[in-house]
Amino acid sequence: MGRKPFGGQKYLDLLRESFKEGIRVLLSMKKGFMLVMLVIVAIGIISIIKNKNHVAEKECVLWGVSAMMMLLYLVLSCAKVAPRYITRSDVFYGVFFSE
Repeated sequence: MGRKPFGGQKYLDLLRESFKEGIRVLLSMKKGFMLVMLVIVAIGIISIIKNKNHVAEKECVLWGVSAMMMLLYLVLSCAKVAPRYITRSDVFYGVFFSE
């Protein structure tokens, strides 16, 4: 027998709450930091398209898919543990250092 979810909540409710908390953490980041990250990503995409480097294209796609899978794993695991667990900086920012 497994343990019941927190307060008898269903897993989908916990998942939804965990996802909302993750979005809240993303929105609470400094706007300057987000802008710098978007500029870096945009410059990388433009240089790959301009230079027609197919190896770099594949690596960027692989990195993007990997990052999305890690974020999905983070949301799913935090929904299992506790939805607010994703708001801890050591948990959320750990995704950036996993590659």
